[in-house]
Amino acid sequence: YSKITKPNTIHQCDLIEIPYDMNTDSLDGNPIFYYVLLVIDCVTRYKDFVFLMSKSSEEVAKAFKSKYDNPDNPLNWPRLLQYDEDREFIGSVTLIIDEHNVNIRRIKYVIEFLLPTSKRCRECKRFARKIVDNMNDTPTRLIGMNGSYWKEAECMQGASYKSF
Repeated sequence: YSKITKPNTIHQCDLIEIPYDMNTDSLDGNPIFYYVLLVIDCVTRYKDFVFLMSKSSEEVAKAFKSKYDNPDNPLNWPRLLQYDEDREFIGSVTLIIDEHNVNIRRIKYVIEFLLPTSKRCRECKRFARKIVDNMNDTPTRLIGMNGSYWKEAECMQGASYKSF
């Protein structure tokens, strides 16, 4: 990936199951999320996620659309999307990816290691944004800067990150 210099060229994604505490009150009226769709831009190392209530192909496809079609999000439809061979990436996900002329590469590994799993709790929604923002603010050895740098640099110039 070190030879690729244009953001939104290659993304990796995975669906991560959220461990939960059986003692959590699920009758408080708030939706319970069981999965997180994590997307990483391989050039900038920028990461973002969407909470999901199921891992159906339809819900995952809607999550991709909500993430990539959001003008406030620096992630745009990539040229190549890499993901594992799970069933949730077949069907509706393949159709929506084909609509945007995105090439698909199925890979043998997953990226669950990016989110901590030591605590089993339903409070993931509360602290997940802080974890991902912290990862985006941490410089990587390969590019020597943090993933948020690209977003900040574009904001200073007044241009949209999606224009890359």
